[in-house]
Amino acid sequence: MDVAVIEKMKKAAKELASKGMPIFECEGKIPMTKGWTNITNTTLYTIDGWFRGSLCPSFGLALGERSSIVGIDIDGEEALSVLEEISKGDLPKTWSFKTPGEGKRLLYKTPVGTITKKFKITLGGNHKELAFLGTGQQTIMPPSFHKNGGQYEWIEGLSPDEIDIAAAPDWLLEIMSGKSKPVAKEQGGNNRSFSYEMSEQGMSDKIAEYQCTKFSEHCPMFKEAMEIQMKEGLPEDDWFLIICLLVNSDNEALAYHFSRMCHKHDTRSEERIQKLIEERDNSEDGCGTPRCTTFGCRRKHIGKCFNKIIKDEDGKIKNSPSAFLYEVTKIDPPSDPKYSYYLDRLRFIKDIYLDEKGNLCMLFKGAKVTLANFILRITKEIIKTDGLKKEHFVCVEGLLENGLPINAQNIKLEEYESMNWLIKECGSGAIIFSGQGYKDKVREVIQRISGMKQREQIFTHTGWCNLAENRRVYLHYGGAIGAEDVKVELDKGLSLYKMPSKITDIKSAIGMSLKILNLASLKVTIPMLAVVYLSTLVQCFKDAGLSPDFIVWLHGITGSRKTFIAKMLLSHFGDFAYNSPPASFRDTENSIEKRAHCLKDSLLLVDDYHPNSIPSEAMLMRRVAEKLLRMYGDRTGRGRLNSNTDLQATYIPRGMAIATGEDLPLGQSSNARYIGLEIVKSEINLDVLTELQHNSVKLRESMLGFIRFIINNGDRLTQEIKAQFEELRHSYNSSNVHGRVSDAAAYLEVAFYVFLEYAHVNEVIDQNKREELLNTSKKVFEDIIANQSELIKEQNVEVVFIEALKEMFNTRKIRVENLVGTNQTEFSFGTGEFIGYCDNEFYYLYPQITYDAVNSFLSKSNRRISIIPKMMWKNLAAAEMIKTESQESENPQNLPKKAVKINGREKKRVRLLHIPRNIID
Repeated sequence: MDVAVIEKMKKAAKELASKGMPIFECEGKIPMTKGWTNITNTTLYTIDGWFRGSLCPSFGLALGERSSIVGIDIDGEEALSVLEEISKGDLPKTWSFKTPGEGKRLLYKTPVGTITKKFKITLGGNHKELAFLGTGQQTIMPPSFHKNGGQYEWIEGLSPDEIDIAAAPDWLLEIMSGKSKPVAKEQGGNNRSFSYEMSEQGMSDKIAEYQCTKFSEHCPMFKEAMEIQMKEGLPEDDWFLIICLLVNSDNEALAYHFSRMCHKHDTRSEERIQKLIEERDNSEDGCGTPRCTTFGCRRKHIGKCFNKIIKDEDGKIKNSPSAFLYEVTKIDPPSDPKYSYYLDRLRFIKDIYLDEKGNLCMLFKGAKVTLANFILRITKEIIKTDGLKKEHFVCVEGLLENGLPINAQNIKLEEYESMNWLIKECGSGAIIFSGQGYKDKVREVIQRISGMKQREQIFTHTGWCNLAENRRVYLHYGGAIGAEDVKVELDKGLSLYKMPSKITDIKSAIGMSLKILNLASLKVTIPMLAVVYLSTLVQCFKDAGLSPDFIVWLHGITGSRKTFIAKMLLSHFGDFAYNSPPASFRDTENSIEKRAHCLKDSLLLVDDYHPNSIPSEAMLMRRVAEKLLRMYGDRTGRGRLNSNTDLQATYIPRGMAIATGEDLPLGQSSNARYIGLEIVKSEINLDVLTELQHNSVKLRESMLGFIRFIINNGDRLTQEIKAQFEELRHSYNSSNVHGRVSDAAAYLEVAFYVFLEYAHVNEVIDQNKREELLNTSKKVFEDIIANQSELIKEQNVEVVFIEALKEMFNTRKIRVENLVGTNQTEFSFGTGEFIGYCDNEFYYLYPQITYDAVNSFLSKSNRRISIIPKMMWKNLAAAEMIKTESQESENPQNLPKKAVKINGREKKRVRLLHIPRNIID
């Protein structure tokens, strides 16, 4: 290397040394100075001996506490972009230079004594990164040489000769001290990773700080001395006594650390400490440690600390603080940087330590007691809420002995307190040793070292929710519409309920949703589209004191594409076009009930009702269907008791539902709880269905726009829909209409009205088209009411009962004996089971036998009469299908008596069903 170049480098090094910079000789990036991490300044004559025979002469600057300087290492354009993002432009002009690898480095001044850790952000590709360099790190300084032949160069106008080094901005100190993490976009495919690193020197400082604090817990004198040393520094004599105490107790690392707590620490300080170490090591008997009295402690203070006074042969008090030092250093803490946080927190918990393996220990009467082979901390408290009830969790993470990680676990608060979760969550390797009170002590330590914890609220449902300041937002799997930084967790299988983050083209999105109307006949598609948008209006109706208590049931033969159509409707809430429906009639009642509860103000699809399969499976499907209809029809859930016989939470449906099937559920009460829409295969427009599948994201964008429309018009909509609903309910009600059916039609029509207003406001349809669709919908819903009411009548129990009797007579499953003529048993009708008698006016049937025969007949098609005999006769009487006694009769069933011969013998009056012949014949 040219002599002139070497001299130029030495001159540059001396200029930095004269500014008090702790620099040292390097070969390339390798320090050539032993103990460079402890250097606090560099003498000028030392530099004269540098670079002799060096192939790659360079010199470095010790960063962190030694120099009170930190560095920002910028490697690549992306790193510069991330730095600008994190700093938000707060990057004061300071010493800056270029590296031979086309990188850039900025240097900033930190407050004296600031401990700073290296923080690194690794970026994608070619080892690019952004790093903040602190304690235990170095930076090669200009004009040093790199092994690739290049040189480090000051940026023009930003060298030490041109400007002063700037103070580190607050955001940088916050990150490097570990108080905060950078706010930057970590996602989006950038493959970034964030990590802290601590040098060996930084960790040794951490251990020394830990042990000094532990010592101060036992010795008030040392605690006071440490406070003075950190503020303005001890007087020289007091400093010397403390150093003698630490050195002669074989704790030279603590001696160096204690001295460096003050800005007065310099080369002379280190020389004096080194001299004391040499004297101790060269002494045959060792050097005695200062006594408590040497530090001015009085008898009463010593007695308080030691509980007893120890005297020598001359009667002088010989208690020494070194006794506490021996106790404090009896358990050596782990040196792995992973334990940095725990050591920092354990400093303040008396007599609790980590040993060299990371076991949690306690000093009891001077002896080491191992409590557990791990250390844990609570990183955050989590509150999960479904809008009705709350569950509290704590997130726990930690380390097993030898630094093996215990990954973060979310533990229910009540389970955490018992500590019984430990083996279940962390495995059999985590051990709390046997001993009275050990488990409680471990739990206490975990809570105390965790300090102030982050609180996180997680919502476990979709739909409308009020945040702080009564801000209404709509929750979905991806977060919340109307707010940021809202976390939502849904049960497995509901993760597809996720809205897009933006709307590409609102008109195109609403237009695609309107194409649902072109999918089939309007008598089917208008109510289908209405129930989609009704789903997000459920809370608005609830605020108005109303509740849409029904579901929509799509039915049709196999191959009618009812499931595909239903998935297109569901695609307004998530990516369901090519994915499985969230529920089916093969699922358990409990799972459907839980999902109906979670999907607040959203749409649940329960697919594939086909009860004409295996009898046992058909029975289960019918039971699930009945449960589904009652859940949504009554807005109730099933009450449960836990193991303590306390009432558990009841899962109540809070959105809307669509069911698909090859058949309709039977029963009068069932038919009143759904709106049935028949899907006819020949009426399906397959081109529209295909277009909807390929553009399903637009359906979600349309729903996103509708939700924003509700946010902006919520109060007005709540008032308007109540008035519209009451008006429609009144217009639909009549003596021939079931109240539930007319209510359901009114809810759908109001929702369709609101959707058309949304489309009109966004200029997707004009006023004429809006009026046309409203008029058409009026006729559609009137027809739905008429058809559904007729279906309900057909499913009346009395109608089912009489129709079953008719069929049983026609197929000769039952028979009666004719009472007309001299011989009452001369004629009989049918060849099946005998159930009663008849004459020209009535059938006289045995009540229980007839009831059982009808139920047996119906059971062959997986049906049955759903009410008890007494109620059956009341229903038949109310429908004027049987003759009854006067209201004053004492007979609870009100059935009249009839004299008949029993087994051809004498007549006897018995109570029989009197069914007029014209009802059955």
